[in-house]
Amino acid sequence: MTVIDFIGEIMDKEFEKKICDAFFDKRCSERLFYELSSQKKRRDFLDKMCHTADRYIGDCVYKKFGKLPSREEIAAFLDDESCYFITPYEKNDGGNYDTSRTLEEIWSDGSAYMIVSRDCTRAYLETEYSFSGHTAYFLKIH
Repeated sequence: MTVIDFIGEIMDKEFEKKICDAFFDKRCSERLFYELSSQKKRRDFLDKMCHTADRYIGDCVYKKFGKLPSREEIAAFLDDESCYFITPYEKNDGGNYDTSRTLEEIWSDGSAYMIVSRDCTRAYLETEYSFSGHTAYFLKIH
């Protein structure tokens, strides 16, 4: 079994479908889910979030940041000790991980990633850093 096979086994496809339906526009949620569910295309999901997240996010933006919120603000907003992470890092992608500890590793590193509360009502999306800014979102289901 390769690392990629192992990662594919721990990813919760049903929860990722729920994420796409909850936080992304209906016109593109199926395509985004397809990308998340394919190991070869999974990176495409994050690439879309890098600079064009506004095109895909549904009507759930609670707050948009031009400057990143602190790790503590993110953890407080998510209000979960462990959350579901979608990251470019195999180590902490596609599973529930300790929110504070994992944020210490990935927060503000320049890559796009998404963290979702276990009840799938709140999420944090950080886009890739670019010279024009580092946009992040608190997403919340109404």
